[in-house]
Amino acid sequence: MVLLAGNPNRFALDGGLSIAAFTNLLATTRRLTAEYEATIGARISLDEDELELEELDTQCHLGTAFLGATTRFNAWLERQGTPVTAGLVSCTVDFFNPTGVLFFSVTVLVADANGHFDLTNVGDVLTSPNPFYVLITIVDGEGTQVTHRTNPFTN
Repeated sequence: MVLLAGNPNRFALDGGLSIAAFTNLLATTRRLTAEYEATIGARISLDEDELELEELDTQCHLGTAFLGATTRFNAWLERQGTPVTAGLVSCTVDFFNPTGVLFFSVTVLVADANGHFDLTNVGDVLTSPNPFYVLITIVDGEGTQVTHRTNPFTN
């Protein structure tokens, strides 16, 4: 893992992930799940992403950084594995508890030059032992894309 420049809470997998070494995948495999765990002080955070292996896949992605009682999110849209940077209209991320009750919703109407939406929530709702899931909705010139993500926490 390498620290991304300009943000002390964002890391990237150095060199990426090659699935060529996975010798037991079926020819019909279209998705993989990647799980992450980070320990910050006494707080353990878990996250997972579903990786689409289909060539023409379109999906939204979400990154998370915890800064005390403030949580920052970074969302973006990819088509065919390429981030969408033009024609972006809006991004809404809805946060739900495990029973489907809405914690809060954040909408941003402007993306940066790389197609990323920066969302912020002030409050300590997303802490252990409060698991949650999100619906990420990004609208661009080609339509609306909704992707579900989960972000569980443990003590």
